[in-house]
Amino acid sequence: MYRLIARTLYGQSDLARIPPLAYFHYDLGYVLYHSREYASCIEVTRDALTWHTRPGILPSDSLGLQYQNIAWKTIGMAYE
Repeated sequence: MYRLIARTLYGQSDLARIPPLAYFHYDLGYVLYHSREYASCIEVTRDALTWHTRPGILPSDSLGLQYQNIAWKTIGMAYE
């Protein structure tokens, strides 16, 4: 619950420029999957995968290849 509140606050403020937010969304998607919140898991995990493409975000704030692979797997399991 606290991570969802933090995600909302990050979206409403200039805190979106904090670099490690791709991993924050990755972790949140993982927690949502295990909480059986599959629709939210898919949305948040997709945000983690595309976070670096947002304006004003540093290109270095992206998931590593291993984390990208796990994120896609989590999305697939959430759809299943």
